[in-house]
Amino acid sequence: MRSYIGNELKKADRRIKTISLDAIVGDSEGMTLMDMVTYDSYLNCYSLCVGG
Repeated sequence: MRSYIGNELKKADRRIKTISLDAIVGDSEGMTLMDMVTYDSYLNCYSLCVGG
C-alpha cells in the first residue's frame, strides 16, 4: 500500500501543473507573470526588429 501511494505521488509530480498569469510572482512588488512575459517579449521583439 505504501508503494502504491508513493507511486501516485510521483505521478502527480510529473503531471503538468496549471498556473495563473494573474498571480503575483514572488517578491516582485506586485508584478504578475503576464507582466513579465509581456515585458520579455517586448524586449526580444525590440532587439530583433531594431537590430540592437
